[in-house]
Amino acid sequence: MKRFALVLAMLAGSVFIAASPGSTNTLPDGSSSDDTAKTADSPPPADAAEPTDSSSSDDTAKTADSPPPDNTPKKAASARHAESTKPDDNTLPDDTDHKIDICHLPPGNPANGQSISVDFDSIINGTGHGNDGLDIIPPFDYTKQGVPGSFPGQNWTGEGQSQYNNGCDEDQPNQPDAKVENKDETGDPNCTEKTVTTTFYTRSTPYVFDENSWTWVLGTPGEWVVDHTTSRAATVEECPTVVDDTEKTIDICHLPPGNPANGQSISVDFDSIINGTGHGNDGLDIIPPFDYTKQGVPGSFPGQNWTVEGQAQYGNDCDDVIVVTPIAPTVTEITACGTDGLVVLPTTEGVTYAFDPAGESPTEGPWKVTATADEGFVIADGASTSWNGNLGAHTTCATPVAPSVTDIEKCGEDGNVELPTTEGVTYAFDPAGDSPTEGPWKVTATANEDFAFPAETQTMWSGDLGDRIECALPVPPTVADSCDEDGSVTLPVTEGVAYAFTEGDGVTGEWTVMATPQEGFGFADDTVAEWSGTVTLPEQCAGGAQIVVAEVVVDEGCPGSERPTPTVIEGVVYTFTVGDGVEGPWEITATAEEGYELVGQQVFIGDAGAAECGKVVHLDDEDDALLPDTGGAPLGPLLVGGLLTVAGVAVLGRQRFVQ
Repeated sequence: MKRFALVLAMLAGSVFIAASPGSTNTLPDGSSSDDTAKTADSPPPADAAEPTDSSSSDDTAKTADSPPPDNTPKKAASARHAESTKPDDNTLPDDTDHKIDICHLPPGNPANGQSISVDFDSIINGTGHGNDGLDIIPPFDYTKQGVPGSFPGQNWTGEGQSQYNNGCDEDQPNQPDAKVENKDETGDPNCTEKTVTTTFYTRSTPYVFDENSWTWVLGTPGEWVVDHTTSRAATVEECPTVVDDTEKTIDICHLPPGNPANGQSISVDFDSIINGTGHGNDGLDIIPPFDYTKQGVPGSFPGQNWTVEGQAQYGNDCDDVIVVTPIAPTVTEITACGTDGLVVLPTTEGVTYAFDPAGESPTEGPWKVTATADEGFVIADGASTSWNGNLGAHTTCATPVAPSVTDIEKCGEDGNVELPTTEGVTYAFDPAGDSPTEGPWKVTATANEDFAFPAETQTMWSGDLGDRIECALPVPPTVADSCDEDGSVTLPVTEGVAYAFTEGDGVTGEWTVMATPQEGFGFADDTVAEWSGTVTLPEQCAGGAQIVVAEVVVDEGCPGSERPTPTVIEGVVYTFTVGDGVEGPWEITATAEEGYELVGQQVFIGDAGAAECGKVVHLDDEDDALLPDTGGAPLGPLLVGGLLTVAGVAVLGRQRFVQ
């Protein structure tokens, strides 16, 4: 169809086929050719007319009504050669008068393609068949006046070659097909109203082009369509023979109405059962089900008393049987490691129990038990005759043990949790990984394949290794020289170490200093953390002031109270700088008089608590009588002479020194 679109486009212009004056071959479209080369400059005939579907060609043209192709592929270029009519005196080779079959498609009616035979020259002269763009021409080689040439073909596509091989017909006819179906319609078994209906169907199968073989082949058949139907009466040969087998016999258990316990096996015909008054109607006999045909009509007897008990009695030569009910076996499944499962068969009269497959009770895994009735017994209707289950898998007992734990107890050391090794047990940290070196830890135990834990087995352990402790190294305090080589003690400053006097104050007399690790630090086992000594001072250093030490004693006689009592020391003046020592917080500041040098603690603090608690020594004018009058300030300074030779004063009762 694409080629026809091209044809229509070309019809918009004038197409002429040149003809020489002596032409004897008339083409279907009115053009002409002869066996010799055409003159390219010849004008078109004046009376040329458009061809129609009934246009004719010369003796070599093929009709458009030719039958479907024989599917025999033709060669791509089927040039037909004839003897040359060139003059013998022409010494140059020239075969352009040779013939070739082409498909000529008239411009006015291209659907009416015709096969014609033309010479080479009518194609290659530039104005003939090889120039109109419509005809289907195979490729061919030629020689003209000694010069070889080649015509590449025109419209020589797959579709063009198909049309060329199809006698130049564009389309292929469909292949008709038909079938017949007979249907019997029977009115009654005696064939009095039987008819035979015959249905005639038709369908068509189109031809399609096969590009592999370049031939037309049959395609997919179309749908069957009813063409017509006929009906007629059936012939005698088509009528079935009337069948009746009710005279056949069958064995039944006959139970006499007066003595049904005396069952007997007898043989009776079908008709005595199905006639409605015989054995099939008394309700006592045991009769198997059966099929029959009576006067051509098929029927079925469903059986009578054909229950499990009835079949058992039937199979027991019609003697009575005892009905029994099997019971389920006793099953002990595996619920713990190291144990086996067990199935115990029951004991029931008239019943045989067996394992499937036969044998002893399995100790693990699937099990199945079946029950069958012994001779003379029958299993009750609806009773169970098969039981099955799974005992579970046998497992070996494994007992997990707790991991070994090393907590952090010393500085510079890591904690550790060591997993144990136990057959059948896998230990793991939670979260997964290696043992932590500090902080919380958790270990879980799981049983390996084919192993299990006994009941109530501990499978999880946890704890805390503690925080990592950094090691700190304390150093001894410094004893400094002062006032003619008499010295005082200075506490050092070290990261992670706290220093404190546990005896004396390092100013005078005996003293002891203790070092303790601060939070997050610790000391190694062989670390020295305590030092002691004695500080001595002269009465007065040469060229210097007399050394004095202030002291305040606190009375803790009342719960929650600290009542201060300054110790009278010559050269020392005490002043309340906060509170009054009667109630609430207080602060006493000690200062030295001229000619004295105050060393050691100079500020004392505490909390006197409630005013009602006990007697208090006040440092005011009213209480001056309690202390020696040393000529101090109006606030009641206390001056006591003499050299302080001890680091503290013993206090009776519940008194202590203020540090």
